Amino acid sequence: MRGKQFLDTARLLATHGADEADFRSAVSRAYYACYWEIREVLFRSCDQEAKNKASIKSVEKIGHKPMLDYLNKSKDISIINLYTNIDTLQRDRNTADYKIKVTPLEKQDAEDSIFLAARILESLDRIPAKSIGSAMSDYINGVFKG
Repeated sequence: MRGKQFLDTARLLATHGADEADFRSAVSRAYYACYWEIREVLFRSCDQEAKNKASIKSVEKIGHKPMLDYLNKSKDISIINLYTNIDTLQRDRNTADYKIKVTPLEKQDAEDSIFLAARILESLDRIPAKSIGSAMSDYINGVFKG
């Protein structure tokens, strides 16, 4: 199964959603569609030596914060833009999942998150995987010098 399939689920929830819980779930699914796709590209494209240094033996070892850190430290503008968008979507997901008593969420919020997720996945297809893997390798090599 591919992470991006969850974007279809997000669309279904936003389109046919009956209440705020559906819209919150749509935001969450939109984020995870991107998170799982980015994480897969990072793991597949990072050089083995860097993964060994960081004890990353499987894709599941790439958490939310490390994913953001790997992208944020890149010097490639397309990867920085990817970081900015996934960071925004992660904040939206945190609001949807954890601030249910504080921040109301509406259908438009779900649609906005789905739109952003689609842009993220499109940009992920355009950025060479090698560049994304290099961002992760560079970050790890900077942390584990020597």
